[in-house]
Amino acid sequence: MSSKKRVFTIYGIFAILIIGIFIFLFNHTTKIVLLDVEGYTPIKNDPLAREFAPSIIAQAEEDEPIGLYYRAAKDEFGNTYIAYHFLWEKEVNNNKGIKPFLNRILYTGGLKLQSKIFGKGDIEVIEVKLNANDEIVQVTYEIPEDYDENDFSVKHETIVKNDNISYPLKFKVASWNHLFEYVDGKNEISSDYKEYKLVPNYFADELWNEYEMVKEKEKILKKSRAHFEYERISY
Repeated sequence: MSSKKRVFTIYGIFAILIIGIFIFLFNHTTKIVLLDVEGYTPIKNDPLAREFAPSIIAQAEEDEPIGLYYRAAKDEFGNTYIAYHFLWEKEVNNNKGIKPFLNRILYTGGLKLQSKIFGKGDIEVIEVKLNANDEIVQVTYEIPEDYDENDFSVKHETIVKNDNISYPLKFKVASWNHLFEYVDGKNEISSDYKEYKLVPNYFADELWNEYEMVKEKEKILKKSRAHFEYERISY
């Protein structure tokens, strides 16, 4: 074998190995999501869900949610958990700079890794916990951690708030990917912002699956969307 053919053969084998490694990594299961969840009884209660549905306060028109869906459950102590899923058509970082540009061509647009990993649209969740007397005792949501609109991505930080909760609930869109900031309902809303009060509908199985909320076998490019474990069992 000539030296030139030998070089091509080595490069060919190397390329095949690299491709094989990538195929293995992208198809390798990184997490098994348990679908059988104990300790909760799924419920459907439209009047209750509508009573405690949070309002969304947004400044830019593209931050207006286009839908709201919920799933709910009760635990053995009589507490009720309602997970509100706010839907946006898409998420895009329209800020200036090289990092937002790269995000647009790689993640939210161009290669569209965001939709490949999670599914279509953008969905964020706020959980409201009620006690046996249907009083709000806790809200759980995600905020942008150390937010810089000019970064490539946004870090998520989960907040569990169980005191000084005002009613009705209000949250402001705090980042381009629609994470939240709790708003004290007693404070007036700036004229630069608009409040959206959506009517929640039950997140039925057909739509739940259409938005690929849960992947039983997660992979590098296939991740479950934000949800709570009791939601994996529908009413």
